[in-house]
Amino acid sequence: MQLKKMNMNEIDKEEYIEDSISEFEIEGVEQILFQMKYCICRIYKDKKRGTGFFCKIPLKNNTNFLPVLITNNHILNENDIDIGRTIKITINNDKVIREIYIDSSRKKFTNINLDFTIIEIKPNTDNIKSFLNIDENINNENLFKIKYKNKSLYTLHYPEIKNIKISFGLLDKFIDKYIFHKCTTHKGSSGSPILSLDTFKVIGIHYGAIGNGNLALFIKYAIDAFKNGIKNINEIIPIDFEEKINIIYEDYKEVKNDLNEDFIISNEYNEKINKNYNKEDKIELFTN
Repeated sequence: MQLKKMNMNEIDKEEYIEDSISEFEIEGVEQILFQMKYCICRIYKDKKRGTGFFCKIPLKNNTNFLPVLITNNHILNENDIDIGRTIKITINNDKVIREIYIDSSRKKFTNINLDFTIIEIKPNTDNIKSFLNIDENINNENLFKIKYKNKSLYTLHYPEIKNIKISFGLLDKFIDKYIFHKCTTHKGSSGSPILSLDTFKVIGIHYGAIGNGNLALFIKYAIDAFKNGIKNINEIIPIDFEEKINIIYEDYKEVKNDLNEDFIISNEYNEKINKNYNKEDKIELFTN
């Protein structure tokens, strides 16, 4: 296949995608989404900012779970999670400040090629109590892709220096290990969770804009790499990430877009959620 060489800066930058949009209603959805904001954090690194999220990774037969913080490798890399380092995060529109100290007992893993970082959270020590759930069907990849084809997704993210936002959009395509989606994002949204609006569970890790859509890693591959590589923090899956992304992008452009517009959320609903989302609240924390 003849590749169209892409500048990595084209992929790194976040673009606003205008693809949100018809009425969608579900009982209690606003309260559920509102509570989930406690599972999302802003990550500070020098002058840069990104998004991260707290979730529980299934370890064995979906009965044991490990609480973790997940983001992109280009937000937190090997040096940032080295023993003795401290990671500054804020929750609930910067009203809550936490510092995650990386000691030798904390499980952690990062991969530059798949662009993700996972760090174990110690709920009592770190004073973090709210965690998202990961879809339990991720290991059955064929079933998973059938289940979510043309379904509505959403992401909770911290764009630039603004308050937390929620963005809705369709799952566009699965290609290789990646999800192409139409949730609106901006610079700063990198590392945010991609969730199903049917199940409210995490299915992907947002990376950035590519072409006329957005790219996320199917979370199954991050979890698998984390479990397999946990004994070797420096393990790197031997792929050329830039070349791989170019191949995926070429495949993406060749696939006919057959989205069902009935699944799209309305701009009015999106604005309503975000208007209420940043108000002071007295709702109990969303814990699992």
